[in-house]
Amino acid sequence: MKIVVIGESCTDRYIYGDCKRLCPEGPVPVFSPLNVVEQRGMASNTFYNLENMLTSPDTVKLITNFQGAHNKNIKTRYVDNKTNQILLRIDENDRCDNIGHVMGQQVGLLSKGGYKTEKCDVVVVSDYRKGFLNNQDLVDIGGMFDISILDTKRLITKDILDAYDFVKLNEHEFKQNIEVVLTNNGLDKCVITLGVEGVKFLNDVFPPSKKIQTFDVSGAGDVFTAAFSYSIAGGFSVSDSIATAQNCCIKVIQHRGTCVYKKETEE
Repeated sequence: MKIVVIGESCTDRYIYGDCKRLCPEGPVPVFSPLNVVEQRGMASNTFYNLENMLTSPDTVKLITNFQGAHNKNIKTRYVDNKTNQILLRIDENDRCDNIGHVMGQQVGLLSKGGYKTEKCDVVVVSDYRKGFLNNQDLVDIGGMFDISILDTKRLITKDILDAYDFVKLNEHEFKQNIEVVLTNNGLDKCVITLGVEGVKFLNDVFPPSKKIQTFDVSGAGDVFTAAFSYSIAGGFSVSDSIATAQNCCIKVIQHRGTCVYKKETEE
């Protein structure tokens, strides 16, 4: 089974430091940087999580808004080193170019197994609504693959809903889209994350297998999407796939920074 991840990516930059006093010019903390950590976020985070889960990294591909190592889309978080509290987030170059004709052709080749391209059976679309994909792109991509899974921050339409096997939404996103979901009988496509309460699918709520102290949830949604997609692609049921995704999230949110699942976190 081969998987392709499509969507916007960013660089997640964490600047950890101490806040031990207030500025004399005003009631704001004085931040003293200690160290900087950079990780790939959004669609890249979904991709790297899948790459760590799969036995062969060649079985997952990424189509995103940058090529090579440099990404101009940067999210910088200033974090108190003692409490892990995010004090400030700065987003640079928050918009990106549309996927365009050339990359659109590449998606088509992956879906059909075109010239020198092995066919991908599963597509995971990580849509952060930054301009890389538009509504029609989502509809077209969802209809190209045997199994299609969407994680989106936009209001979904009937056409988008119809194009995907599963749509992952958090509780707030589901409330925003509830009318189009109910009108078009789409509840059987919606996997709804409820934070500490678990995950809802149809009339069932799946609580987490255990309660833990959460250290950092940055990128936890990407981990859930990756693990759920990995399990669905492997032929597991929705309930089993939800359980797998929850267990992966439990492991990674105990670490700080953007969540990345690694097999050693199981130990």
